[in-house]
Amino acid sequence: MPNRFTWNGGASNTQFDDIIGQPQPKLEQMQIIRRLGEAGESFRETGVRAPEQTIRTIVYVSDRAAAKTLVDGTYKPLVDDNEVITITQHNQSWGNYRIRTFQMAPLAPVLNTIGAINGSSMTILLAVDWRIIGTT
Repeated sequence: MPNRFTWNGGASNTQFDDIIGQPQPKLEQMQIIRRLGEAGESFRETGVRAPEQTIRTIVYVSDRAAAKTLVDGTYKPLVDDNEVITITQHNQSWGNYRIRTFQMAPLAPVLNTIGAINGSSMTILLAVDWRIIGTT
């Protein structure tokens, strides 16, 4: 499976096999104004912000040791360094984000069968849920 999802940030260029979810863009936030005894409502713009959101990435690795190396050597520094990353999916850039935290799903062994799309050397599915927030 080709790498279709990339994060570029700092010195890293992190690639994934797939993503579940799509980064949401920054939008103008609206405040609803209602007065007691008055019919209707008004709106006030409060600024352009991005919602904090969760996306899941998937990557296939050769074994549990490779998964640990990837998490410790690549994923943890993305959070610890507080880098601004650019998210690209299918050649479309979704803008700049910061990673708030991440959580690994349990590692899942993949049963390889003849003709499997994930190849014969990829035996562990590493899924990670990321909490991201858009930034300028």
